[in-house]
Amino acid sequence: MHLWQCRVILVAGFFLSITGCSWSRHPTEVLSAESVPIVDDGKVIDLSRLRPGRSVVILPFNAGTQVEASDELDKIALMLVKGAAETFQENPAALKVLFPGEKSQADLFLQGHVTRLTKKSAGAKRWLGRASAPSLTVEGDLVERKTGKVVLHFVHGKKAQDKGEDHRALGWEIGKDIARFIISEINEGREASTLLNP
Repeated sequence: MHLWQCRVILVAGFFLSITGCSWSRHPTEVLSAESVPIVDDGKVIDLSRLRPGRSVVILPFNAGTQVEASDELDKIALMLVKGAAETFQENPAALKVLFPGEKSQADLFLQGHVTRLTKKSAGAKRWLGRASAPSLTVEGDLVERKTGKVVLHFVHGKKAQDKGEDHRALGWEIGKDIARFIISEINEGREASTLLNP
């Protein structure tokens, strides 16, 4: 079995474990834009393709050129998928999340790379009071499947704020922030459309 097939099976099983029956939830109001934290850097490339009600598959983020691929990185990527999926499911009027095996039916792909991963410092630095906390940065796009056009681009990172926060926790938080950013942009697009077409 190829590596990419293993990852698809792993992600599909992961989705089943986190979603339960939430896939059948009825649409509710989209998350208020005012309550959404923005990502470090984000830009809508094509607002006309960022419409509520479209479907999205969240692909596990790969290692960037400066980051080593590893089993741990795969686990971090899965937590990022989990965070984004949970947030979209809480706001199904924005985008409908599909399983990775449903890629051919999706309108959009959420994809990206881990561009920076720093570990907690140890040894002399800690004794000297210059210990650094774990941090994680990603870059990615929301892409329309049929055309391959980039709809939205983002860069976002986080640094651990307490001793118990590791890279997996940071991945989960980043995934949630990315989804919230996308939802906020969908909201703003809807509001603009309403003003232009009352």
